[in-house]
Amino acid sequence: MKNKIAAAFIFCAALFAFNSCKQATSSLAVYVPKDASAVFVVDSKSVMDKVASSGITIDSLADIMSEQNGDGLKWKDIENSGVDISKPFYVFTKETNSIQQGHIKSGALIAEVNDENKLEAFFKARKPGSTISAAAGYKYLELHNNIIAGWTGKVLIVTGVSGSDSPDSLLQSQLTGLFNQKVSGSIASTDAFKEPFSKPGDIHFYTNTAGRLNEVGVPGMSKVSELAEGSYTAGVINFEKGVINASAETHYNKTLSGIINKYPAQEIKKEMIESYPDTLTGFGIVSFNPKLLVDILKYLGFDAIADGFTSNIGFTTADIMNAFSGDIAVMFSSHPQNTMENSIKNGGFLLAATIGDKAAFDKVITGLLDKKILTKNGDEYQLGLSGGHGFVIETGNNNLFIASSDELIKTYQAPDKKQPLPAGIEKDLNNKSMMVYFDINQFLRNKPMKDSASADIHAHNNYYSYKIAGNAKETFKNFVAFADKGDGKTIASTYRLNFVNENENSMASLVKFIVAAHAEAMERKGMVSSHLKDSGSLDITEDSVNGQ
Repeated sequence: MKNKIAAAFIFCAALFAFNSCKQATSSLAVYVPKDASAVFVVDSKSVMDKVASSGITIDSLADIMSEQNGDGLKWKDIENSGVDISKPFYVFTKETNSIQQGHIKSGALIAEVNDENKLEAFFKARKPGSTISAAAGYKYLELHNNIIAGWTGKVLIVTGVSGSDSPDSLLQSQLTGLFNQKVSGSIASTDAFKEPFSKPGDIHFYTNTAGRLNEVGVPGMSKVSELAEGSYTAGVINFEKGVINASAETHYNKTLSGIINKYPAQEIKKEMIESYPDTLTGFGIVSFNPKLLVDILKYLGFDAIADGFTSNIGFTTADIMNAFSGDIAVMFSSHPQNTMENSIKNGGFLLAATIGDKAAFDKVITGLLDKKILTKNGDEYQLGLSGGHGFVIETGNNNLFIASSDELIKTYQAPDKKQPLPAGIEKDLNNKSMMVYFDINQFLRNKPMKDSASADIHAHNNYYSYKIAGNAKETFKNFVAFADKGDGKTIASTYRLNFVNENENSMASLVKFIVAAHAEAMERKGMVSSHLKDSGSLDITEDSVNGQ
């Protein structure tokens, strides 16, 4: 959606003018389609209070975004737009696939209107000389060739469509469909939406698993849709002092739940990451029963296709799944440049996958060797005949390893080369089936940075060369995500983005970072423009100015 006017309006309205999520299932829910891929609601009062705690007013932040879009839209324009910003707004996205129309992406912002005359004046001011048209039951104005706004005396819908060869007709059809949608066809008719959105929080979200699968863009996958139909995830995000906390709960339908229940969740083996011989910058660890994947393949009817492929190599998909226990950990470390004494102190990465059935594992390895997909060189394996892929593949201690160096693998296996886990996360590892950790601050500390965009403005420089990375280092601490073992019907997950300043609300810290990033982007753009003007250089593109 390229239209700057609509983009600015949607951004400002969506971010700052949402009302309490405790009333999320208002009459506006009937305009959200039942098969929406995702729905979002934000508590305006809570969010605006937390933005204000940064010392930055809503007006000034809206002005910054308006400056970015270049259309002069102010917060006071939103306040006087005729939209009732004391009531909840809905934002949804939707994906559809069909042979006739292909992959279509659509979405809308839905809001209550308290003054239709002001709303019309708002749009006329945004698009001078435009004509407001009337349809059955509503008025509308095309903001761009893929964005349209429609309204009545009570409701505003700003909707967009992309991916269609005839967006104009599809836009009009979608707008009419939303205004005339029956309750039974809306999200308001589903308990899956009502219950989670009744809980308090700064931001609520809802995703429809079957709807998200439409993003894949492969029509006709009926068994996949059947396996996903009725499954959903709902959650809440809260901005607290020093941390953004998000929690979500995924609910499985009866079919998928029946398969999952055959293979109870396993607890992650934290000793797999405790054995890493260096300070962890990040890791991901998961534990599951691989036979679950075999059953899912069978249900989808893909097992015969998969076995047809693997049998040509010398094994079956069941052999692959039996070869591993389902305990997998990926770990990596980073260090400042020019301070290393050996390859481990350079940092590195290591993947460890625990071997399950040794006979099945040997069968898989033998098949790969026979087909020269793998070749063996001493105690190491390499891809193809020549290797040269920048990592090593080995086995040992009942694990398959893929790592940045042989030395790292050997040290990992040594019993006396252990490192303490990152502070504060050990308790999160207990009784979990998955966990991800990334030390953002440490990673950024180990990257070389220049103090200003003025240091070098040529296109080959990436964002690490500029103050934005320094601002990020001073703002973000680490990210943690984990999931419990679930009960076969549901599984709960938690996500935390921790900030350096533990005494400031995370929304305030985030706003300050956005403002600093904006200032840096404007400085860089100005300096590049000046350089182009003075030198007439043609080696700096607009993409490089925008950091792409």
